[in-house]
Amino acid sequence: MEQYLDFLKVQKTITTIVDHKTYVISYYPVSKNTTIQVPVNGHYQISGNNMDGVIVTVYP
Repeated sequence: MEQYLDFLKVQKTITTIVDHKTYVISYYPVSKNTTIQVPVNGHYQISGNNMDGVIVTVYP
């Protein structure tokens, strides 16, 4: 998991396709005034990484 988080922090955003569905996974460092853009008409999940940021997964 640590290697995945390190990779995601460097890449900022990765995209993968599972069962013909596209998932976009992004890392956002968090501070007091962090704004995260999420889709208005879509699905997303926000997860903390228990350190210094959040991971946002956008999916169909």
